Amino acid sequence: MPIIPQSVANTDNVNVNLPVCYALVLAPRAVATVEGGTSTYTVQLSAQPSSDVTVTVGGMGSGITVDTDSVMQGDQATLGFTTTNWNTAQTVTVAVAENASAEAVTLTHTTTSMGYTYSVSQSLRVTAIDNGAPGLVLPVAVTVAEAGSAIYMVRLAKEPAAAVTVTVHGMGSGVSVDTDGGMEGEQASLSFTTSNWQTEQPVTVSAAADADARSEEVTLTHTATGGDYGSVTAPLVVTVTEDETASLVFSPAAMTVAEAGSAIYMVQLATLPTEPVTVTVSGMGSGVSVDTDGGMQGTQTTLSFTTSNWNTGQPVIVSATADENATSEEVTLTHTAAGGEYAMVSQELAVTVADNETPGLVFSPTELTVAETGRAAYKVKLASQPTAAVTVTVSGMGGSNVSVDTDSSMDEEQTTLSFTTGNWNREQTVRVRGLDDANISSEMVTLTHSAGGGDYGSVSQEFVVTVTDDDNICENLSALNDAGTSCDLSRQGIEPLSSDSFNGLSKLRTLILDRNELSSLPEDVFADLSNLRTLRMSNNNLSSLPEDVFDGLSNLRTLRMSNNNLSSLPEDVFDGLSNLQTLILGSNELSNLPEDVFAGLSNLQTLILDENNLSSLPADVFDGLSNLQILHLWTNELSSLPEDIFADLPNLQTLSLSGNNLTCLPNIPPTVTTIDVNLPGCYTLVLSPSEVGVVEAGSTTYTVKLASQPMEAVTVTVHGMDNGVSVDTDGGMGGQQTSLSFTTSNWETEQTVTVRAADDANASPET
Repeated sequence: MPIIPQSVANTDNVNVNLPVCYALVLAPRAVATVEGGTSTYTVQLSAQPSSDVTVTVGGMGSGITVDTDSVMQGDQATLGFTTTNWNTAQTVTVAVAENASAEAVTLTHTTTSMGYTYSVSQSLRVTAIDNGAPGLVLPVAVTVAEAGSAIYMVRLAKEPAAAVTVTVHGMGSGVSVDTDGGMEGEQASLSFTTSNWQTEQPVTVSAAADADARSEEVTLTHTATGGDYGSVTAPLVVTVTEDETASLVFSPAAMTVAEAGSAIYMVQLATLPTEPVTVTVSGMGSGVSVDTDGGMQGTQTTLSFTTSNWNTGQPVIVSATADENATSEEVTLTHTAAGGEYAMVSQELAVTVADNETPGLVFSPTELTVAETGRAAYKVKLASQPTAAVTVTVSGMGGSNVSVDTDSSMDEEQTTLSFTTGNWNREQTVRVRGLDDANISSEMVTLTHSAGGGDYGSVSQEFVVTVTDDDNICENLSALNDAGTSCDLSRQGIEPLSSDSFNGLSKLRTLILDRNELSSLPEDVFADLSNLRTLRMSNNNLSSLPEDVFDGLSNLRTLRMSNNNLSSLPEDVFDGLSNLQTLILGSNELSNLPEDVFAGLSNLQTLILDENNLSSLPADVFDGLSNLQILHLWTNELSSLPEDIFADLPNLQTLSLSGNNLTCLPNIPPTVTTIDVNLPGCYTLVLSPSEVGVVEAGSTTYTVKLASQPMEAVTVTVHGMDNGVSVDTDGGMGGQQTSLSFTTSNWETEQTVTVRAADDANASPET
């Protein structure tokens, strides 16, 4: 396993599972030292040991010595590492004596630890440079990180006879050098003189990034020319350490798959391999299976990567079977690689199977209605198999008008149900009894079911029981007449009505609900009143009506709902009221009317819509009201009306339009005898003057224009010429013309008509 950077604080999050590689890390991996001089290198462990480790340096001799502790007297040859300082580099000093007899020695580094768990060795080559002969002083080796750089120093070993140039060769495999960072481009030579020969000059070595996970080594050659250095060369080994680690890349890094479902994750290699790599998936179980090739029959468990497709993700399909419990499972899939530097790679991926069962209770039916003094029942079972026995306790009956019993075989009413891992999906019965009370309203009781045991410890669900009242509101408030045909509930402070407020009142013909606090109505509140003739609900707080609230009232004649807060009406709210004669909706907040809201009210005679907020009306909103006689639209916000809005009202007699913003009137049926505004028609001709006189054998003119802008072109034709009177509408044309043409743009431009009178023998004027 490679060294994990210290910046990774929590290695638990490193998604790699490789064997630990115990080794010594030497930097540099070789040193060169001039006779009579010293040099240093460092040592550290590659992985954290389980106990203290001692490193012993050996192989010294021939004038080459080492010292691992400069503070202590004499040369020391051991280094101590613990479980805490294992990755702290420790320095070793190498000394070469004058006139050392050896040119090079190999130092050995051997570890000892308790139990031999950290038993490794590593060598380092020390080269002695003769300070009496021409030579180059530079490190034997240097290490540089991929995509990084490092610096090493070069000088001459002795004073040259003349100027010396040292040229660096051997760059390649992404390794480059630069001997002068101040100059543009990369330089490869160093210049020494007889005065600066012993001054070290820097060489920067850089390594380019690549895609593989292999460390490269490049040997640089340093060739000297000039003076007595003509035959001097020195090598330097550059080791490029990789920033890539052979590993697998998962996307996503963890998987969740639904029970009885499947999902896909992708696998690819992190680095370019040296040869083909095979990845085998294992660890399937608990209903989890994988398939690495959906195109092949059966389930496959291997993936194949090459040096060309190594970074292309390959899919792995994960499938999970269904079970009956409500517990999510987790399976760890192991991916073992083989081939090249991937031979030791093994990584895991966690797969969580999200259970499609959630601990819960199943009610049948989902809600219940029981009459006062009546009985009903519902059933309960568990939604999923529990991990242990479960007890369900029913509560919420206190202070209500219901009681429950979970076991009718026992003397008293019980409130608990018991389920096991074997009978969890078998329904158990809860019996509900409605209790009588003195009020007139139906009640809704919420029963709470609290579970305990196994994985059901936090489960609590509610069940709604509606108790229908067995009394109707008219009888309870003594508002019903003896015949049972009229109920006056005005000024009773009634706020809500329930679906059964008028139970048993099928003979009712008149229902008065004026001046109460009603803000809404149940959709079926009037469902049983098929004989109702009059319904009054004025002076309440109704803001809307259910679409079917009047269904079944086919015999209704009068409906009064003035002085409420109605802002709109459902389009079909009056469907079925074919016998309705009077509809009063004045003093509400209506701002618009649906086009067909009054369709079907063929017997309607009176329609009151005054004191609303109507600003416009659909053109055919009153179509079909053939019996309408009275229509009130006063005090709204109408500024115009469609031309034929009243055309389908053949029996209209009274029309009220005052208090609006009208400046003219549409076509008014001739049957209207009472109208409360005196405005011109919106669709008339303006003649100027309104009458003319002409002498026999003479002529005169008058003008014509439209009173308002038309929606399309209009032709006006003049008729009635007789007794020697003729007209011409266009003197520029031959003959006498009798028509005028107006458009949407010239409608208010006066056009001239010329009137001529012929001479006759009598002395009487003609008209």
